[in-house]
Amino acid sequence: MSYMDESSIIELEEQAEEEAEKLRAIHKLGIRGIKDPFQFVEQSLGYLLIRYPLGEDSIQGFATIHTGEELIVTNSSERLSREIFTLAHEIGHIIFDFKDRKPKIIRDVKIGDFEKENYIEYRADCFAANFLMPKEGIVKKLKEMKIRNQRIDYFDVIQLQIEFSVSYRSMVRRLHSLNFIDYSRATELYNYYEELGLSLSKLFKRINADTRLLDRTYEIHVPLKYFKYLQSNYENGYISYDVLTKVLESINETPERLGFNKISHIQSQEDDDIDIDSLIKEFDN
Repeated sequence: MSYMDESSIIELEEQAEEEAEKLRAIHKLGIRGIKDPFQFVEQSLGYLLIRYPLGEDSIQGFATIHTGEELIVTNSSERLSREIFTLAHEIGHIIFDFKDRKPKIIRDVKIGDFEKENYIEYRADCFAANFLMPKEGIVKKLKEMKIRNQRIDYFDVIQLQIEFSVSYRSMVRRLHSLNFIDYSRATELYNYYEELGLSLSKLFKRINADTRLLDRTYEIHVPLKYFKYLQSNYENGYISYDVLTKVLESINETPERLGFNKISHIQSQEDDDIDIDSLIKEFDN
């Protein structure tokens, strides 16, 4: 960490905005919310992606170059909206911090705090905000909602966060950073519970909004190319048939359909209890 003066902060913010706009333009994403950010990372960017429930008190995600390829891991124990922001944050790391293509890992425990003391993390946060919530898109959506600056209320924020697949707090912060609301209004919107006595889920239900962004999916998703690695570990007795089945369920497959034969391994009870966590160790060394 190092101190940054105001000009350095502005430079980082401009870099983040420029790269976010460039990426959207290259892939013709327009100015609205991205329909499926996870699919975009795999199919459009060609990155390897692992989604795994690492635990609510664990890291939020990490980025690395693994066997010469970009790899992003996100923690699906987090709310979906936070996991999506983590995904975009890690894209930022790959764009800015892996230009030398050298194997390394950037692990992220706190994402979305916009801590200016850490320029690497601040830039990745700024990239994620610009990439997921482009200014032009927010302006257009506000016009469609017929809302003027400063008059944005709690339910307007919810509609905006659903449009751009982000968290409530991320949207409030973005609206404030773009000067759509002032500090006083942002504070009021942050403190929705104190103001209204309602949880976020109840606010969603009050306007009959889809609550999926609030859910923790606990999704398990492994890149297809790693099924050879999976097969090798299974055939060598490092993981059980139950673990193999659990992983394949994440892509709606079964061991039988993919040609895995059930093998009787001689294991201790401790070995038989190995879970999917053993697979993550491959990428955390």
